[in-house]
Amino acid sequence: MKTRALIGLKKYGDALEIINNVLTLTPNSAEAHALKGRIMFLIPSQQLAQRSCSKALSLDPQCAEAFFLKGDLDLIEENSTEALLAYENAFKYDVSHLEAVRMIAYILHQSENYEQELIVLQKLISLRPWDHNSYLAKGLALANTEQYEEALEAYDKALEIEPDDEEGLERRGDALMHLGRHQEAILCLKRVIELGKATTDTWGSLGNIYLDLDCKKEAVEWFKKASVDSTWKEKYLHAQMQLDMEVDKERE
Repeated sequence: MKTRALIGLKKYGDALEIINNVLTLTPNSAEAHALKGRIMFLIPSQQLAQRSCSKALSLDPQCAEAFFLKGDLDLIEENSTEALLAYENAFKYDVSHLEAVRMIAYILHQSENYEQELIVLQKLISLRPWDHNSYLAKGLALANTEQYEEALEAYDKALEIEPDDEEGLERRGDALMHLGRHQEAILCLKRVIELGKATTDTWGSLGNIYLDLDCKKEAVEWFKKASVDSTWKEKYLHAQMQLDMEVDKERE
């Protein structure tokens, strides 16, 4: 337990010293080898992490911590198929290993397998109904399949738990925009600004909403703020050009 606490505090040297002492006393502890592998992974030393992981699994082929580490190592190697299998094994051998479930959902999301991702997320929500991140992930998966009403319900649930979560507010705003509820979307994004957590994407999203409302002047103002990020610059220049053309037409 102390080793895990030290890992959480990023005191890897202290954690490694303790785990090496444990391995001196219990060299056949699969859990200890897996924890050492986790420390090596975080230092990082992928080769040593792999060695510890393999040792743990040779000692105990059902060591959940070792399978979870293997999943992380496979992801580093961009082998999502093997990583998914490893995380599934981690949860199979330890049904309390909810981080494994979260990583299963992550891989399914990355592969755009939203239907299966939603099944996994529902399982995670049933196990941790207080975790707002699971509802955010569920909302995003639903939004990616254009189920915006259902996505909005998931975001609302997340915000019941964490009312001022900027990610939840921004995603809620996006769902509302797709549902044509622009004024509510604006309120969500302006709340993010009030909280001092706005990013260029917040400003750019407001620009998109005002553009949808055909309020070009306001859209340009928000796109201009967002254009400090090059990904929004083209949108700003295009909106500015549209506004200039509209002004010129009015002058004729």
